[in-house]
Amino acid sequence: MPGEGAELVQVAGMKLTLIGLILCLCFGGIAQAATPVKSYREWKAEKVQVASSQIGLLKARIASAQIIGHKEQSENIKKQIDQEQWNLDVAKDLSVTDYFVLYLSQIPDADRFKQAAVRMNVTEIEEMMKAYSEAVGASQTPNENLSQSNKLPIQAGEIRDQMK
Repeated sequence: MPGEGAELVQVAGMKLTLIGLILCLCFGGIAQAATPVKSYREWKAEKVQVASSQIGLLKARIASAQIIGHKEQSENIKKQIDQEQWNLDVAKDLSVTDYFVLYLSQIPDADRFKQAAVRMNVTEIEEMMKAYSEAVGASQTPNENLSQSNKLPIQAGEIRDQMK
């Protein structure tokens, strides 16, 4: 029965893995549901911070690679730094529209908009309203809208000229 001990260890390991998986599913779901929706500023700041941190880590790696003398590794890390710098630039330019498309649309909570609204400040709300206004074509001031609505597509004189 020499294989019996190994088999018992394997079965016990599988049971522990299964229990761990069940706990992760149960408590992981609870933790995820309890995680508040980030405001636009929080989401954007997180993206900028993550990209900045990655650049810092890569710069530390490149310094150690250069000390050790791994030129090829240094070149690969330089490419990664360039990519992360691009990611940082993109993160800095994230708009409120990106927030809706890339973040809020991915959250399954039915009340995600309410959660986001509660966390927003006046500036964020203003940016969202401007983005919505532009999206629906109502970004002009009331006077601009009025003067545009008073114009006919073709003036009567232009119609006469076209008929000649």
